[in-house]
Amino acid sequence: METGDELFAAGGPLGGLDDPGRGDFAEILRSGQGFALQAQTYRAMAENISGAGALFDANVSQATAALTGTASLLQERLGTAAATFDGYRATFIAYAVSVEAIASECSRLRARATAELADIRSHARAIDRVLGSEALGDWTFRWDVIPDTPAAAVSPSSSSGTPPFGIDAADVATVERAQAAWRECLNQLATVRQLWQAQVDARARADEAAVRGLDDLPVFDAAGVPRTGHVGSRLDADTSDLLRAWATLDGAAFESAYGTDADGALAALGTMPVAQVAGIWAGLSPAFRKRLADRNPERVGTMPGVSPLDRDYANVQRLQGLYDAAVSGYKNAATNRGARSYDGDPAAADTGRRLNAFRLLLARYGNGDGRRLDPPEFLITLDASSPGQPLLAVSIGNLETAKSVSYVVPGMNSSAAELPDYARAAGRIRDGEQDQAVIVWLDYMSPGPSDVLASDRARVGADRLARGILQQGIERGAAGSSATTSVIAHSYGSTVATMALAQQPLGVDSVIIVGSAGIADGIVAADLHVPSASIFVAQAEKDGLATVGRLSGRANPEQEEWGARAFGVDGVALADGTVLDAVQQHNAVGSSEDDDRGKYFGDGTESLHNIRRILMGESITRGARPNSMRYVG
Repeated sequence: METGDELFAAGGPLGGLDDPGRGDFAEILRSGQGFALQAQTYRAMAENISGAGALFDANVSQATAALTGTASLLQERLGTAAATFDGYRATFIAYAVSVEAIASECSRLRARATAELADIRSHARAIDRVLGSEALGDWTFRWDVIPDTPAAAVSPSSSSGTPPFGIDAADVATVERAQAAWRECLNQLATVRQLWQAQVDARARADEAAVRGLDDLPVFDAAGVPRTGHVGSRLDADTSDLLRAWATLDGAAFESAYGTDADGALAALGTMPVAQVAGIWAGLSPAFRKRLADRNPERVGTMPGVSPLDRDYANVQRLQGLYDAAVSGYKNAATNRGARSYDGDPAAADTGRRLNAFRLLLARYGNGDGRRLDPPEFLITLDASSPGQPLLAVSIGNLETAKSVSYVVPGMNSSAAELPDYARAAGRIRDGEQDQAVIVWLDYMSPGPSDVLASDRARVGADRLARGILQQGIERGAAGSSATTSVIAHSYGSTVATMALAQQPLGVDSVIIVGSAGIADGIVAADLHVPSASIFVAQAEKDGLATVGRLSGRANPEQEEWGARAFGVDGVALADGTVLDAVQQHNAVGSSEDDDRGKYFGDGTESLHNIRRILMGESITRGARPNSMRYVG
């Protein structure tokens, strides 16, 4: 990229990288609107010809029959032209929205990099003021080179006992602080460069999606033009210029562009990354959002970037149809295999579990009943794409207004069937705090006893969890709100959660691990992209199953060298006389309020007490580290 900007100069923090936010959106927007008008014109012409064709008599002369055939062909071609211009419109608007979000992110990254460079110059001046040219020698300022501090400048002279150049211990400390801060700036700039490259990649994907959209227009099928499969292969100069354009398109403009065309709007949103969808969705009117959700609840309910409450609305609309389909599937299984032939048949058993899951969800959330619970519950994720029980996530508390958001990641044998138990626990964790939301995250296929020692399901679950946390942060950002984010992981859920957190920074502020089935080899607390003081771990003395999970060779996060802070779960009497119960076994929850007692998320336990206090940023009771008699893993 050719620019006078020092960020992009040779050797600069972003040197050698392209600018993915280039272009002029006004032209593409005008063209998109023009395409809409042209589509309307051609469609009207086709309708007029169709109406005229009705006047032709089938018994008239050969000449009239020929005219009828010509009119029919012309009508077909006009219809093709109208559909093509509709396609241009949808493709260009979707492309513009995508690139606008990319450009907006690039603007933020540019400001961040500029600020880091300014900080580096400040640190360089601090070092220069202390050491001066005599100590620095011929060192010349470069943003990416931290000057070494000459040993003589920071060590007392053996003869005089004082440092040369008039430098004292305070000066040494100043230099060391400046050097450390400079190193952190370099780390931040490296992160900015990675994020900028991600935007370059996103622009390339947007370009490719635009070309694919043009490739698939009806006019090319009608003309018999072959598909191309690479960017720019069929674009004339004018169209290429349009595809390089960008500018701001907010929700109001998007809504105006699509009007009553709900299908077109959903198709356009379906081509965009989550950030673009979130930005557009946040600016749509409530009526337009509802229109889209009513038109295609499955698409809205599963579309990343749609607000959590709107996904809940759409997912609730899906429940009756999914339940009816599950009933049919179960009846078919019974008919094909006999009334009890499902015994021992995994595929047939899946139909029963699926039916029970949707029966539970329909009873709990049908007709919007979840929002009327205390605390309210929102079905923010519902993935029914695979056989068996659906994968889901439920927010206990309003995710859109919460200032604190926590993910509860369960372990072995957790599924939609256990939703009531984990929802009950989430309500206790939330403890009536109106600005807290606790997400019961049942969005992965948890292992059973036979495969809990393997990590395959953890890897798949980790990818889903990471996407979900990132998506939630993007949606909140688009809505102009923010929240602290925590992850509370139990048993095999800690294997999943730590894999997710180690992938990349997810914006998580604290992690709580209880009864861990072990952490994947090579992952330690420092890898989680979470402040080390905010990573907590505990295992009850009477929890023997967690140790079994670590027979796989996975690491025990309670070991001090793993890097987490241990908190108490084995019962304690507080200074005010309150007695907190010990956790008595491995489970996080039971099957009822009474059965929850003595579990990690049970009422009155030291474990629940500490989890609540961690989420509130308050002090905890300390826990003991493992010893060889208690722990094997």
